[in-house]
Amino acid sequence: MTPDKFGHAGVYGIFTVGLFYSFVPYIASAQKNRWLSFTMASVYGIAMEIIQYAFFPGRYFEIWDIVANIIGAFAVLQFLKLINHS
Repeated sequence: MTPDKFGHAGVYGIFTVGLFYSFVPYIASAQKNRWLSFTMASVYGIAMEIIQYAFFPGRYFEIWDIVANIIGAFAVLQFLKLINHS
């Protein structure tokens, strides 16, 4: 795994935490909140790869960036569950 993939995973992990805590006042179930946060971060990561490929010359679509984004979001999903946000 190249260093930029760790960056992707870290940024999307932080993004997922931000989503999770911003939804806390609106979603009573922590489990639903975790899954919504994970899903939104993952879909956003996929969309950004497609958008950068379609609209920015010199940029290209990388499936491994998407994988790293999803791994970062999923790791946070598991961490939130571990720290008892059940």
